[in-house]
Amino acid sequence: MTISTTTQQFQNVFSFPFKDPDWFKKLAIGSLLIVAGFIIPILPILFVFGYVMRVMRRIIVEAGEPYLPEWEDWGQLFIDGLKLLGAGLIYAIPALILPYLGYMIAFLPAFLVPWLEVIVDTSSGGSALFPLLGTMLGFWVMGLGILLAVAVGILVPAALSHLVAKDRFSAAFEINAWWRLFRANFTGFLLAFVITMGFLMIGSLNFQIRYLTIILCFLIPLVFRSYSMYLSLIALTLFSHAYSDGVQKMDV
Repeated sequence: MTISTTTQQFQNVFSFPFKDPDWFKKLAIGSLLIVAGFIIPILPILFVFGYVMRVMRRIIVEAGEPYLPEWEDWGQLFIDGLKLLGAGLIYAIPALILPYLGYMIAFLPAFLVPWLEVIVDTSSGGSALFPLLGTMLGFWVMGLGILLAVAVGILVPAALSHLVAKDRFSAAFEINAWWRLFRANFTGFLLAFVITMGFLMIGSLNFQIRYLTIILCFLIPLVFRSYSMYLSLIALTLFSHAYSDGVQKMDV
């Protein structure tokens, strides 16, 4: 985001969901779909991603202010959500796999040692060294996965924004094209990521504290899903502005 418009954009980004006369109904529908995603895997979430994509299109393609569109044309919502979520998952696969792979590398050797003692002579102490090396390697792989997840969190929104701009699934993988836009406004994308992570951590900590109360522990899951819907809108709106500012900087 450009420095001259940052303050105004922030005000619009954080407040626009509540300016709509039907904001409660529209956010409630998205929240219920997120809740349904814990019962019916993936399918309800696709509609949420399709809905958010409409907000992104408003900013990136139409150069308009963010708004809450109507929940309509559910078939197109599904298609758009499938494209947006599908592209994001493809990029995220390595970051999703590495932590689990690291966990297996770290703890699997400890289970293999008894078998090694039966097969080979481990009296020299090799049986103790084997789990230690596995643990070190495993935690290194998990750390690499965390770093990769951070990189994905910063870079992938640029790819998804390019998908929205070109309205093609393949556009998300036109790395040379969206990388130039990302580099042109690196500060904007980094700022959007930091703000998103900040709101996510603050919200998570806040809700975890509320879980300690007997009454609110039954309401917090639904409230947290509502917050997730709001945060999704805010995050991708911030990244959409960063993408649009990147386009402007390249045109200058």
